[in-house]
Amino acid sequence: MDLDATILHISDTQFGDHHRFDENGPSLSDTMIVDLRRLLEDRRIPAMDLVVMSGDIAERGKRAEFDQAKRFVDAICEATGLDHDRVVVVPGNHDVNWALFEAYFAECRADDETPREPFNRKWRPCQQFVTWLHGEAAFTEDEPYRIHRFDELGVVVAALNSTMEESHLEDGHYGWCGLEQLRWMEARLRD
Repeated sequence: MDLDATILHISDTQFGDHHRFDENGPSLSDTMIVDLRRLLEDRRIPAMDLVVMSGDIAERGKRAEFDQAKRFVDAICEATGLDHDRVVVVPGNHDVNWALFEAYFAECRADDETPREPFNRKWRPCQQFVTWLHGEAAFTEDEPYRIHRFDELGVVVAALNSTMEESHLEDGHYGWCGLEQLRWMEARLRD
């Protein structure tokens, strides 16, 4: 069986205060939607089968930034004719909310407790965004990563989460997936 899939890959939208070419101009996302519609209407690109948003969707991991991302995803879906189930999201370091991190550490200090990795609160706005797209089971505290299967396309997307150890701490800024996540992915990809 010969299958073809066209994937729109979007990275580093960084919705937030600086999501513009300049202060008075259009937003990056508005410009992209206009360009995408034009390319699809002129048939200069094939119809999309999937959209992959691979990290740094938000600027600072805030709920309002993910609300902007929701409007963008709805516009992308409208332009491509795709449903939310055809949108894959992978968090990046900008999708981690450091203020929630700091609040968690402060709460632990107040209760004389040790913070527990992977400090799940840091993903709360991103988790709400993914849940909006795919439901409660799509991004949980125990599994903040996912396999997306598109059997009709012959495509599987492994949405690895490289922000497992991302933190507000001085030495906490690097991509890291961890052996547990990799083994989880391996077990599911083996099928």
